[in-house]
Amino acid sequence: MQSYGSSHTRSCSRNTCSTSQGNRNVNKLGIYNGKNAIPRVSPQVVRSSYDEDFGTRPDHHQPMQSYDTPDMASTIAMLQRQVEMLQHQLNSAQGGGCAALNIAQAAARRQSYDNYEPIESHRKRKLTKDDFDGLPHRLIIVRHAESQGNVDHTTYSTQADHSVKLTEYGRTHARGVGAQLREYLDNAYGGPEHKVFFMTSPYTRTLETTDALLESFSDEQVVGVRQAVQLREQDFGNFQDPARIKEDMSDRQKFGRFWFRFPNGESGADVYDRLTIFEDHLTRDMLMGRFADTSLVLVSHGLTMRIFLMRWFHWSVDEFMEVYNPDNCDPIILERLPWSQVQDLQGKKYAHAKHCYAITPQSRSRLRGLHPGMCSYLPRRYEVRPKTKWLQRRQCDMGSAPAPFSGSMTETLVLSDDEAELSSSEYFSWHGSSIGF
Repeated sequence: MQSYGSSHTRSCSRNTCSTSQGNRNVNKLGIYNGKNAIPRVSPQVVRSSYDEDFGTRPDHHQPMQSYDTPDMASTIAMLQRQVEMLQHQLNSAQGGGCAALNIAQAAARRQSYDNYEPIESHRKRKLTKDDFDGLPHRLIIVRHAESQGNVDHTTYSTQADHSVKLTEYGRTHARGVGAQLREYLDNAYGGPEHKVFFMTSPYTRTLETTDALLESFSDEQVVGVRQAVQLREQDFGNFQDPARIKEDMSDRQKFGRFWFRFPNGESGADVYDRLTIFEDHLTRDMLMGRFADTSLVLVSHGLTMRIFLMRWFHWSVDEFMEVYNPDNCDPIILERLPWSQVQDLQGKKYAHAKHCYAITPQSRSRLRGLHPGMCSYLPRRYEVRPKTKWLQRRQCDMGSAPAPFSGSMTETLVLSDDEAELSSSEYFSWHGSSIGF
């Protein structure tokens, strides 16, 4: 290491300058106070001394950064980093001490993984009664009331879709539906002591519908009102030329209503993707108890409502294609099932929040093409194995069902006595409904 001292002396003598503060010599690379100097170890010195002692330069060696500063603390920190680097190089050259330490640490980590006991939230666990009690009592999905675009389709050629307003009839109709919903919930809870939380599409017609619905509820009953952009209408493009839209609608029928993407707009599959994100966030908040003891009202659009239900109940694309929009301001209600029914449905498997709800028979009548097997998870329990169930579905989708799978999908469903009650209005009589919702 003798070369280090001589090289350092030459480097310091070349870089020393005078200052007027206390007649001290200040080096660009350190501070000198008389004979007590704080030197800087240059990259060249480190490399030359390392090559002299060990005979080779490691491939991973990188030149050290130069700190040209008169600050004492910076110089000390620089020296500490240099010492650490030299220590690391020395350990590597003397038998791989660092490598041995890393191997020992990795072995300890593997042992800790082998002994790991996952906490309850990390396991695939069953839905508990506490989880169930934290879910909203029902979901009420309402299509917006009659808009100017429903009356005159040429409105969209001169006005942005999101800014189309309700007609006067639409506002009056929405107020009437709000009063009916209030009566429905009063009957369900046995009085006005209940809470509602509103989520609405940010389009003008849905905002105005929400305003009209809110008129029937008191400030104490409404615990939240929020816009949800993902509940917006399918995007049909920007300003919609009537002739072009007519041609696009014709092409959509040929291509497939779910798959056809409008120029500068969305397909049904695109809406499905964004509603998947929305429902994932919604069910997460539901399981956290955010909407406990409330009725959740979603104000949206016709196709968006149907795709919401498709994603919620796992309809196939062909099943979705059989269902048509409800009328303007028609509410579709998903009631929470009794806990005993959820326990029976869950069995030994995991039940999700979505499994706890079913479309009421009255609401089913508002969705043309919706059959009972699509209204909940209960009728989807089969006595056959998943492969056979899948083949049966595929044959029905293709319009042929040879033996032994003859008949429609709903005819081959195996329902228990309790499950069969789901298709009757008496099943929902426990919540006190008497007004046809």
